[in-house]
Amino acid sequence: EAADVAGISAEAADDDGVGLATKLKMGTLEAHKAAETVHFVREFIKGKVPRDVYAQMVVNLFHVYEALEEALDRCADHPMVDPLHFPDELSRAEALAKDAEFFCGAAWRETTVPSAVTREYVRRVQRVAEDAPELLVSHAYTRYLGDLSGGQVLKRAAVRGMKLPQDGSGVHFYTFRRIADAKQFKNMYRARLDALSADTTAADRMVVEANIAFALN
Repeated sequence: EAADVAGISAEAADDDGVGLATKLKMGTLEAHKAAETVHFVREFIKGKVPRDVYAQMVVNLFHVYEALEEALDRCADHPMVDPLHFPDELSRAEALAKDAEFFCGAAWRETTVPSAVTREYVRRVQRVAEDAPELLVSHAYTRYLGDLSGGQVLKRAAVRGMKLPQDGSGVHFYTFRRIADAKQFKNMYRARLDALSADTTAADRMVVEANIAFALN
Protein backbone atom coordinates (compact mmCIF):
# COMPACT_ATOMS: atom_id res chain seq x y z
CA GLU A 1 0.00 0.00 0.00
CA ALA A 2 1.16 3.55 -0.73
CA ALA A 3 0.76 4.52 2.90
CA ASP A 4 -0.43 3.12 6.19
CA VAL A 5 -3.98 4.18 7.04
CA ALA A 6 -4.21 3.36 10.71
CA GLY A 7 -3.82 5.50 13.78
CA ILE A 8 -4.90 8.97 12.68
CA SER A 9 -5.85 11.30 15.52
CA ALA A 10 -9.13 13.19 15.34
CA GLU A 11 -8.59 15.30 18.45
CA ALA A 12 -8.03 19.02 18.27
CA ALA A 13 -4.53 19.72 19.53
CA ASP A 14 -1.68 22.14 18.93
CA ASP A 15 -2.93 23.38 15.58
CA ASP A 16 -0.57 25.52 13.51
CA GLY A 17 -3.28 27.98 12.57
CA VAL A 18 -3.65 26.83 8.96
CA GLY A 19 -7.07 25.42 8.05
CA LEU A 20 -7.47 21.90 6.69
CA ALA A 21 -8.89 23.16 3.40
CA THR A 22 -5.77 25.25 2.82
CA LYS A 23 -3.48 22.40 3.84
CA LEU A 24 -5.20 20.06 1.41
CA LYS A 25 -5.01 22.60 -1.40
CA MET A 26 -1.36 23.51 -0.83
CA GLY A 27 -0.34 19.95 -0.05
CA THR A 28 -1.73 18.63 -3.34
CA LEU A 29 -0.64 21.46 -5.66
CA GLU A 30 2.01 19.41 -7.44
CA ALA A 31 -0.28 16.41 -7.82
CA HIS A 32 -3.06 18.66 -9.10
CA LYS A 33 -0.80 20.31 -11.67
CA ALA A 34 0.47 16.92 -12.79
CA ALA A 35 -3.10 15.68 -13.22
CA GLU A 36 -3.98 18.69 -15.36
CA THR A 37 -1.02 18.25 -17.69
CA VAL A 38 -1.23 14.54 -18.47
CA HIS A 39 -1.73 13.75 -22.16
CA PHE A 40 -5.26 12.40 -21.66
CA VAL A 41 -6.52 15.58 -20.01
CA ARG A 42 -4.88 17.84 -22.59
CA GLU A 43 -6.45 15.84 -25.41
CA PHE A 44 -9.78 15.72 -23.59
CA ILE A 45 -9.95 19.51 -23.30
CA LYS A 46 -9.16 19.76 -27.02
CA GLY A 47 -12.07 17.42 -27.74
CA LYS A 48 -9.78 14.72 -29.11
CA VAL A 49 -10.53 11.77 -26.83
CA PRO A 50 -11.86 8.73 -28.75
CA ARG A 51 -15.32 7.59 -27.78
CA ASP A 52 -14.17 4.15 -26.62
CA VAL A 53 -11.49 5.67 -24.39
CA TYR A 54 -14.01 8.04 -22.86
CA ALA A 55 -16.45 5.17 -22.32
CA GLN A 56 -13.79 3.24 -20.39
CA MET A 57 -13.12 6.33 -18.27
CA VAL A 58 -16.83 6.51 -17.43
CA VAL A 59 -16.83 2.84 -16.40
CA ASN A 60 -13.73 3.35 -14.26
CA LEU A 61 -15.23 6.39 -12.56
CA PHE A 62 -18.43 4.52 -11.83
CA HIS A 63 -16.54 1.89 -9.86
CA VAL A 64 -14.56 4.55 -7.97
CA TYR A 65 -17.64 6.53 -7.00
CA GLU A 66 -19.67 3.45 -6.17
CA ALA A 67 -16.96 2.39 -3.70
CA LEU A 68 -16.50 5.89 -2.31
CA GLU A 69 -20.20 6.56 -1.86
CA GLU A 70 -20.85 3.18 -0.27
CA ALA A 71 -17.97 3.90 2.13
CA LEU A 72 -19.23 7.40 2.93
CA ASP A 73 -22.74 6.08 3.58
CA ARG A 74 -21.38 3.33 5.81
CA CYS A 75 -19.21 5.77 7.79
CA ALA A 76 -21.66 8.68 7.77
CA ASP A 77 -21.89 8.76 11.57
CA HIS A 78 -18.15 9.25 11.97
CA PRO A 79 -17.52 12.75 13.43
CA MET A 80 -15.03 13.61 10.67
CA VAL A 81 -17.16 12.27 7.84
CA ASP A 82 -20.62 13.47 8.85
CA PRO A 83 -20.05 17.24 8.30
CA LEU A 84 -18.86 16.57 4.74
CA HIS A 85 -21.39 13.91 3.76
CA PHE A 86 -23.77 15.31 1.13
CA PRO A 87 -25.16 12.28 -0.69
CA ASP A 88 -28.11 14.10 -2.26
CA GLU A 89 -25.98 16.92 -3.60
CA LEU A 90 -22.77 15.14 -4.56
CA SER A 91 -23.32 11.44 -5.30
CA ARG A 92 -22.13 10.56 -8.82
CA ALA A 93 -22.52 6.79 -9.16
CA GLU A 94 -26.10 6.92 -10.43
CA ALA A 95 -25.23 9.57 -13.03
CA LEU A 96 -22.20 7.59 -14.15
CA ALA A 97 -24.33 4.46 -14.53
CA LYS A 98 -26.55 6.39 -16.95
CA ASP A 99 -23.51 7.57 -18.88
CA ALA A 100 -22.07 4.05 -18.99
CA GLU A 101 -25.34 2.73 -20.39
CA PHE A 102 -25.35 5.47 -23.03
CA PHE A 103 -21.87 4.55 -24.25
CA CYS A 104 -21.75 0.80 -23.62
CA GLY A 105 -25.36 -0.37 -23.78
CA ALA A 106 -27.83 -1.70 -21.24
CA ALA A 107 -25.64 -4.70 -20.38
CA TRP A 108 -22.57 -2.57 -19.63
CA ARG A 109 -22.12 -4.10 -16.17
CA GLU A 110 -21.62 -7.52 -17.77
CA THR A 111 -19.61 -6.40 -20.80
CA THR A 112 -17.12 -3.99 -19.19
CA VAL A 113 -14.44 -4.25 -16.51
CA PRO A 114 -12.64 -1.52 -14.56
CA SER A 115 -8.94 -0.96 -15.19
CA ALA A 116 -6.26 -2.38 -12.89
CA VAL A 117 -5.56 1.08 -11.45
CA THR A 118 -9.27 1.57 -10.80
CA ARG A 119 -9.42 -1.74 -8.94
CA GLU A 120 -6.49 -0.57 -6.82
CA TYR A 121 -8.30 2.72 -6.16
CA VAL A 122 -11.41 0.82 -5.05
CA ARG A 123 -9.38 -1.39 -2.71
CA ARG A 124 -7.75 1.70 -1.22
CA VAL A 125 -11.09 3.36 -0.50
CA GLN A 126 -12.44 0.16 1.04
CA ARG A 127 -9.38 -0.23 3.26
CA VAL A 128 -9.55 3.38 4.41
CA ALA A 129 -13.23 2.96 5.28
CA GLU A 130 -12.34 -0.07 7.37
CA ASP A 131 -9.16 1.17 9.09
CA ALA A 132 -9.36 4.97 9.22
CA PRO A 133 -12.72 6.36 8.03
CA GLU A 134 -11.61 9.95 8.60
CA LEU A 135 -9.30 9.61 5.61
CA LEU A 136 -12.37 9.27 3.40
CA VAL A 137 -12.46 13.05 3.71
CA SER A 138 -9.35 13.21 1.53
CA HIS A 139 -10.94 11.13 -1.20
CA ALA A 140 -14.20 13.09 -1.09
CA TYR A 141 -12.28 16.38 -1.24
CA THR A 142 -10.15 15.24 -4.17
CA ARG A 143 -13.04 13.89 -6.22
CA TYR A 144 -16.00 16.15 -5.54
CA LEU A 145 -14.33 19.55 -5.41
CA GLY A 146 -12.48 18.66 -8.59
CA ASP A 147 -15.74 17.70 -10.27
CA LEU A 148 -17.40 20.93 -9.21
CA SER A 149 -14.41 23.04 -10.27
CA GLY A 150 -13.56 21.64 -13.69
CA GLY A 151 -16.64 19.69 -14.61
CA GLN A 152 -18.31 22.22 -16.88
CA VAL A 153 -15.19 22.69 -19.00
CA LEU A 154 -14.84 18.93 -19.41
CA LYS A 155 -18.55 18.56 -20.13
CA ARG A 156 -18.38 21.05 -22.99
CA ALA A 157 -15.24 19.36 -24.34
CA ALA A 158 -16.91 15.94 -24.26
CA VAL A 159 -20.08 17.16 -25.98
CA ARG A 160 -18.10 19.00 -28.64
CA GLY A 161 -15.47 16.34 -29.24
CA MET A 162 -17.85 13.39 -29.46
CA LYS A 163 -20.77 15.33 -30.97
CA LEU A 164 -23.07 14.24 -28.17
CA PRO A 165 -26.76 15.22 -27.96
CA GLN A 166 -27.53 18.51 -26.27
CA ASP A 167 -29.92 16.83 -23.82
CA GLY A 168 -27.11 15.76 -21.48
CA SER A 169 -26.85 12.17 -22.68
CA GLY A 170 -23.43 10.74 -21.88
CA VAL A 171 -22.41 13.61 -19.61
CA HIS A 172 -24.77 13.29 -16.65
CA PHE A 173 -21.67 12.91 -14.48
CA TYR A 174 -20.90 16.61 -14.80
CA THR A 175 -24.38 17.84 -13.86
CA PHE A 176 -25.05 18.51 -10.17
CA ARG A 177 -28.78 19.09 -10.28
CA ARG A 178 -29.12 19.77 -6.55
CA ILE A 179 -26.37 22.39 -6.37
CA ALA A 180 -27.62 25.74 -7.58
CA ASP A 181 -24.37 27.64 -7.01
CA ALA A 182 -21.17 25.58 -7.30
CA LYS A 183 -18.94 28.35 -5.98
CA GLN A 184 -21.10 28.87 -2.90
CA PHE A 185 -21.23 25.13 -2.26
CA LYS A 186 -17.44 24.79 -2.53
CA ASN A 187 -16.95 27.67 -0.10
CA MET A 188 -19.30 26.00 2.38
CA TYR A 189 -17.51 22.67 1.93
CA ARG A 190 -14.10 24.26 2.56
CA ALA A 191 -15.46 26.01 5.65
CA ARG A 192 -16.62 22.66 6.99
CA LEU A 193 -13.20 21.18 6.30
CA ASP A 194 -11.64 23.96 8.35
CA ALA A 195 -14.10 23.33 11.17
CA LEU A 196 -13.12 19.67 11.56
CA SER A 197 -11.33 18.78 14.78
CA ALA A 198 -8.18 17.63 13.02
CA ASP A 199 -4.87 18.22 14.76
CA THR A 200 -1.65 18.78 12.82
CA THR A 201 -0.83 15.08 12.61
CA ALA A 202 -4.33 14.24 11.38
CA ALA A 203 -4.25 17.01 8.80
CA ASP A 204 -0.86 15.89 7.53
CA ARG A 205 -2.13 12.34 7.08
CA MET A 206 -5.14 13.65 5.20
CA VAL A 207 -2.82 15.49 2.82
CA VAL A 208 -0.85 12.28 2.27
CA GLU A 209 -4.09 10.43 1.53
CA ALA A 210 -5.26 13.13 -0.87
CA ASN A 211 -2.03 12.75 -2.82
CA ILE A 212 -2.61 8.99 -2.95
CA ALA A 213 -6.07 9.71 -4.37
CA PHE A 214 -4.53 11.90 -7.07
CA ALA A 215 -1.98 9.20 -7.89
CA LEU A 216 -4.73 6.60 -8.31
CA ASN A 217 -6.99 8.94 -10.26
